[in-house]
Amino acid sequence: MRQLAAEVGVQAAALYRYFPTKEDLLFTLMREHMEGLLEAWNAARPAAVDPEARLAAYVENHIAFHIERRHATHVSNMELRSLSHERLTQILKMRTTYEKELRAILRDGAEEGRFEIDDVGLTAMALIQMMTGVIVWFRPGERLSIAEVTATYLSMTMRLVGAKIGAYGAARPREKDAVAL
Repeated sequence: MRQLAAEVGVQAAALYRYFPTKEDLLFTLMREHMEGLLEAWNAARPAAVDPEARLAAYVENHIAFHIERRHATHVSNMELRSLSHERLTQILKMRTTYEKELRAILRDGAEEGRFEIDDVGLTAMALIQMMTGVIVWFRPGERLSIAEVTATYLSMTMRLVGAKIGAYGAARPREKDAVAL
């Protein structure tokens, strides 16, 4: 707490006024992160009903949100163990709400015969892990731009769900963007 206080230019006692415990601070960071993710998805959710467009929007939103909040994402993923059972439950409920959106998209696509998926839940978890994992290695200004990474990940996502080639239109990466990462 002293290091954090020094970083923001206040006395440690001032932080304790707003966050009586370290867990209070951690929980607030995690809750605000999840609220932001849910809000971002609600704003990005397309009016289109076709699963390819919805999946493309989900992938694009997820990657953009997490890259912009690399450090908050890392804390939110790595420090779950530091929360009390009650607070952990609250964060996991928010995560479940968000992940249900992806499962619904995948289920709709499979039911319409537009996706070939053996296990919707497992596929959703694989996609979430793949997309969130971008924060580990992506650095702005290096070989690939955010747009190129997103296009490549979208292409991989569509192949993973067995979407028909070209079904997701303009979101497909150009040939040069589909190189090995």
